Formats: sequence, C-alpha cells, structure tokens
Amino acid sequence: MQTSVVTIAELERRSGVALWRQIADALRAHIGDGTVRPGAKIPNEVDLAAHYGVNRHTVRRAISVLRAEGILEARRGDGTFVAQKPMSYPLGSDTRFSDIVSGEGRVPHGALLAHETIEADRTIASGLAIASGGLCVQIDSVHTADGIALSTATSWFDAIRFEGLGATFAACGSLTEALKRHGVARYFRRSTAVSARLATDQDCARLDIPGGSVVLVTRYVTVDDAGAPVQLARTTFAAQRVELLVK
Repeated sequence: MQTSVVTIAELERRSGVALWRQIADALRAHIGDGTVRPGAKIPNEVDLAAHYGVNRHTVRRAISVLRAEGILEARRGDGTFVAQKPMSYPLGSDTRFSDIVSGEGRVPHGALLAHETIEADRTIASGLAIASGGLCVQIDSVHTADGIALSTATSWFDAIRFEGLGATFAACGSLTEALKRHGVARYFRRSTAVSARLATDQDCARLDIPGGSVVLVTRYVTVDDAGAPVQLARTTFAAQRVELLVK
C-alpha cells in the first residue's frame, strides 16, 4: 500500500512550539482538509523522522497524540493509518453485526477468543431465565470490518439448550449462523442499555486501541420468536470507530 505524508515547509525550531506538536498539528490539519485521506498509510517512524529532520522520539510523540485523538490508528503488523470515518451502527430489535458491516460495503468477521461452560451468577441466570448456579456457555469474541476491530463481546447462553455453541461459532465465524445451526432461525433484542467508559487493558488489547481511549458498552438480552431468552451479552465498541444510533 502506498504511504502518504504531508510536507512541512520548515519546522519553526525557535518558535517556542514543540516540534512534535508542529508535526501533529500539520498532520491533523491536512487530514482534516482531505489532503491525506482516511485509510491512507502513514510512513514508519524512521522515515518520518528523516522526512522532518527530527529524532524518532519526536515523531513517536506526535503519532501517539493523534492516535489518542482517534485520528490515526495502528494495525498490528501493518503500520499506522489515517482512521476511517466512524461507522454508523444502528441499535434496534434486529441488530446484526454482519448485516450492518456488509451494508457499509465492508467485510465482516467474528473470531472466537475463548469459550467455556460456567455456573451462572444471579445476573446471568436472571437474563437467561435459568436457575442461579445453573450451567451456561460463555463466549468471548472480537468482531472486525475489513480486518479492523470494531467490537469485542462476552455473551452467555443456556448450556443445556445451546450445548456446543462455542465450537459452532468458531467454525463459522458468525453468531447468527451458529444459532441457526442450533435451531434459532431468528432472534430479537428485548432490551439494550448503553454506557461509556475508559478502555481497560483488555479492551485495548482486543480492539487494538491506545490506553486512555473511550469505549461504548451495550448490554442486552435477545429472545426467540416465542419470547424465550437466547442470549445475555455485553458488547464493547471502539468509540473512535463506531457511532451508535438508537432506532
């Protein structure tokens, strides 16, 4: 992929404005006016340092600031890019990650991080309408669009009704498809609660976002056509990549 960089005619080294800030301000301005477009790859630290005639630490700080602002984003093993415009993500009774991402012309994928059978605490048991202490399947997953992580989720299901669901999800990469294979052709959100908080270390690792980032969190219950609970879930979104729209 071709890289893009904006030339600064001359850094004002005696202006009193830190060099890293001049570089960050210039990049921010040219990204804002469209000179450098969303999705463009930024050269690595060594090349940028040579380009601007500064050391790598100066460049690193400028890039770090722009990442914290959500203007740039790092992709593991691929480099640093100008962040795409946040994806509009409608929340309704029939919200489906795959449909939303595909509708934006991007490729959706869900990856299983872990799954296990655990005893349900009161909150999980209440959401799934099973006995407290009963068994449930817990699934941890991450969901991407064109390989960029948008959300990570932890979901719980009745272990009796959905035995083996974790393995099914791992095989097909789609919760909707996995539930179809376990007899649930359609399911709907009964309720959704939305909140915001600072990202935890685990959020940062799973979503590949810098420390100090804000995440959006949805908590919801889904039910089948008969109104029986299917899923209790908590989904965490990278706020700089997704705009939640309540329908």
